[in-house]
Amino acid sequence: MINLNNVPTKIRNGKKIYDWKNSIGTIIEIVDDDTKESVKVPIVKYERAGSRKIYVEYMEKQIPITTIHIEKLKGNKVFEKYTGDFRFKIGDVINNIEIIKTKNIKNCKKYQYRCLECGKIGWTTEYSLRNNFKHRCTIPTTAPWMIPYFQGGYEEASKFTHSSNQRIYPICPNCKNQSKKSVMIKSLYQMKSFQCICNDNISYGEKFFISFLEQLNIDFIHQYSLKGLRKIYDFYIPSLNAIVEIHGEQHYIDVPFFEVTHQKEQENDELKMQYALSHGISKYIIVDARNSNKEWLKEHILSTELSELFDCTGIDWDTCHRFTLKSRIVEVCEYIMKHSTQPLEEHDLECYMKKFHILKSTLKYYIKMGNENFEWCNIKFEKKHKKTIEIIKDGEVIGVEHTYSEIAKYVQNRDDIILLPSEIRRVCIGEYKQYKGYKFKIVA
Repeated sequence: MINLNNVPTKIRNGKKIYDWKNSIGTIIEIVDDDTKESVKVPIVKYERAGSRKIYVEYMEKQIPITTIHIEKLKGNKVFEKYTGDFRFKIGDVINNIEIIKTKNIKNCKKYQYRCLECGKIGWTTEYSLRNNFKHRCTIPTTAPWMIPYFQGGYEEASKFTHSSNQRIYPICPNCKNQSKKSVMIKSLYQMKSFQCICNDNISYGEKFFISFLEQLNIDFIHQYSLKGLRKIYDFYIPSLNAIVEIHGEQHYIDVPFFEVTHQKEQENDELKMQYALSHGISKYIIVDARNSNKEWLKEHILSTELSELFDCTGIDWDTCHRFTLKSRIVEVCEYIMKHSTQPLEEHDLECYMKKFHILKSTLKYYIKMGNENFEWCNIKFEKKHKKTIEIIKDGEVIGVEHTYSEIAKYVQNRDDIILLPSEIRRVCIGEYKQYKGYKFKIVA
């Protein structure tokens, strides 16, 4: 604030204005709006060249102030720009940074600092320091897990913060393949991965929760389905007869890369919950996982009744976080290669399904990915005896095949009729009597 009560005034066009020409010698008061520090200074000069200015004398300096702005100008702005004093001294520590040098450039006070967390040296202004300036540490300090994604490793990662909009072509730390598409650094940080062929497509929140349950030594099923509803639930805990859903941000706000709105997601969530509770599920627990970071997940897991149902005092939350950075596909393939004999038999699959808490279809998919795309495993399955299926039309057997797809191909080549393998299966297991005039019978 600048107190102009002592400045002489005059009337011009019926309006009262300050008479700056005759104000020399007048004492005005400048008050720092932040510290309330007050100083009284004399007006020593008036200048009409260019923009009209007055000059006040302070600390043996003449400080210019434009008259057109003087009523709106804050006192702390005058102190900041024109006084010779630096508010912060060398050695001061503000918001975890240490002042190591000061300099005044064109009446703007600047400070060189060293971040006490990452060691980086930078410059900032006195205005920023007085307005809660905080140094943004680079990736090696805030998100060291991201370093392997950079082609230049530590050196390249240290040039960016994890919230940078800069795009890179990341390297997958699992399969070592480089992305053919550029990825924004902040997106990589938020998603904890990019769309690589080796992705297990399990969200950060779900992986975090898998580690949480494994540390508790709790039996569970990941990606659980209830009969009669073509919906997948994130987790089922048999000992509690409970379903646990891990809700990412798409359940709370609209997310650009999701095709449906969060309102539709919430409608679907309500449908799933009502169906589960009406079909014998005792508990239905939702964990808010809209933010993919350790502290958020820890807080929101403990805020649910899970903290009352289980003793969570021994949970190593860092282990939960580290678990999210691994590919589930790599983990499954490496374990099977180490512990199994070949070829895999049916009871082997049952054991691995139980260990990794996944469905057979998921287990086979992981093994297939490891076999076909990477050098993670070389696993063969026990060969199954092929079933023989008769194709019947108008009471006559017109052909014999071994798979539903082969039947569909045979009929299309013979009669130019398209059949869906899934519908052929329904006839074979007795759900339908016939399909488009065809019957199918498993004979061996």
